[in-house]
Amino acid sequence: MNTDALLEIRGLNVDYRTSRRSTVPVLRDIDLSVRPGEAVALVGESGCGKTTLALAMLRLLPKLGQVRSGSIGFRSGDGEWCDLLAMDGGRLRRFRWAEAAMVYQGAMNALNPLTRIRSQFLETARAHRSGDADRVVLNRAAELLELVALEPGRVLNAYPHQLSGGMRQRVLIALALLLRPRLLVLDEPTTALDILTQRGIVDTLIRLKDELRFAMVFVSHDLPLAAELADRVATMYGGRIVELGPTRELFYRPRHPYTMGLIRAVPPVAADAPEIVSIPGSPPGFGALPPGCAFHPRCRFAGPECAVTDVPLTTLSVDHRAACLRLDATDLEAVSHRG
Repeated sequence: MNTDALLEIRGLNVDYRTSRRSTVPVLRDIDLSVRPGEAVALVGESGCGKTTLALAMLRLLPKLGQVRSGSIGFRSGDGEWCDLLAMDGGRLRRFRWAEAAMVYQGAMNALNPLTRIRSQFLETARAHRSGDADRVVLNRAAELLELVALEPGRVLNAYPHQLSGGMRQRVLIALALLLRPRLLVLDEPTTALDILTQRGIVDTLIRLKDELRFAMVFVSHDLPLAAELADRVATMYGGRIVELGPTRELFYRPRHPYTMGLIRAVPPVAADAPEIVSIPGSPPGFGALPPGCAFHPRCRFAGPECAVTDVPLTTLSVDHRAACLRLDATDLEAVSHRG
């Protein structure tokens, strides 16, 4: 156990049930720690397991999902080390929102369209913490709405459809912070928003994290967003973390070929930046993962050994690990930072 960690996941394996007797592995041997006040990004193409990992952190997997093995530990505000997989329903309900909360993708789907925003703050407080008077909850809600640059008098009395997409996303962030959680998990927080609204959400998250000092795990396929928000980045492929490291080191000196491919595929900002190069092929389905390294059919560095050996994460430097048999070759490859 990492004594410095706020959240620690060890050997996590998650399956999805496809029929009464059949399951498909979706997460494989996930090891990940999150420190207090740290921001960690989970990046990768759609279908790599990012959202499943985010949901598993708070035990919010759909009914077809099940944790086959592993552990998820969390250090509560009083210093107690909690086993999330052993929590019963009542303890788990108290844990959510008070210790860790989630901002879902698609604010219109996450907010009740038939209920005013003020009622959704009140219902959240009642569901996860008893004893707070409505006045206290609404005062806290007003403070949080101001922190996310919204006008409480207007927003609290509004229905979700009366707010813009960016406003709804800010409401979700404020709602997640209502009970002062120590960990905020965000699933694609800027998806489907225009570029100016995205900029506002990013600035809001940076400011809130500094002011309220919560840790953050966010799912994204947007590498520039990860570069700006995260202290560390975990690249996922085929249900595994294939590279994990400090943001600056991972972007300036990536070591896994998949991370390299993601960075090379980002449109450049500078006119003299290297040409965009897409990753050939498509991600495999979880029910049809190739043997050995799951990325080897798409990898330009792959050798015969990659088709039979699924190598674990190898320590490269302090806090930087990658799962690749061809680290000698990838070390020679310089990948420019694209901002």
